[in-house]
Amino acid sequence: MTYVLAIDQGTSGTKAIVVDEAGQVISIAEIALRPDYLPGGGVEQDPEALYASVVDAGRRALDQAGVTVSAVALANQGETVLAWDRRTGRPLTPAIVWQDRRAESICAALAGSADTVAAQTGLVLDPYFSAPKMAWIRESLTRDGAVTTTDTWLIHRLCGAFVTDVSTASRSLLLDLDTTKWSPELVELFGLAGEELPTLVDCDHIAGETDVFGPPAIPVAGLAYGRPHGPKVASVHVELIAGGQSLTSAEIPVYSGRFAGVIQTPALDDRVTAELRISDPLHTGDKAVVRTVTIDHR
Repeated sequence: MTYVLAIDQGTSGTKAIVVDEAGQVISIAEIALRPDYLPGGGVEQDPEALYASVVDAGRRALDQAGVTVSAVALANQGETVLAWDRRTGRPLTPAIVWQDRRAESICAALAGSADTVAAQTGLVLDPYFSAPKMAWIRESLTRDGAVTTTDTWLIHRLCGAFVTDVSTASRSLLLDLDTTKWSPELVELFGLAGEELPTLVDCDHIAGETDVFGPPAIPVAGLAYGRPHGPKVASVHVELIAGGQSLTSAEIPVYSGRFAGVIQTPALDDRVTAELRISDPLHTGDKAVVRTVTIDHR
């Protein structure tokens, strides 16, 4: 029997789950986290607390399961960013959470380029996404180190790699969805020219191995954008593309409107760029039953 450790590093907590090859849950461990809400729209978290929660939750889940896992998979907050020292792995800033609004002035100054951003990324120009917050860190906090989303930093701490997957990158305002590469034009637009950006990898890429959860060392794989609706939306992408059929009903956390993104894996003809449109959601508490889901290939 094959087992996998799946870790979802979120804003309010980190959850680690051990599952078997049939998708049955063997164990679950959760570590609560609390962002700091600051005047002026700031929302921050301690990066070391995020990393410690990943390690602690993972170790607890493995201890409860009592099995040897074949890999660890990591989902992340998506648009949360920080600056950090690539040599030591030490954070140089707090983690600037996806909810942070302090980059509004940066977006306002770039309003004339909103159509260019939308054409390449499928997204609106808004501080919610990574690039404005990365630019804000460079303007307001530090010019030192690398500035990336938290997944890149966490993966580096786990196994030393400097990567991000294309689904996370597709939420940065820096990825050209047609090429699934960093856009030099958008990097320049946000004042990030010269920055060392992580290598873009497939969502099923094996980034390396880690022993932080205890021996033996295990592969770090299955990277994914994972804000509350992220993993479910990514799963819908994969099911629709792989099956070639419409999905008529699915339960996901509340979300309606549009999700533009990329799923890239060798199993899906190397590269698929698509826009998922969720319509007619029937809200039930903190969930929504989606009546109609369509996907447009670009």
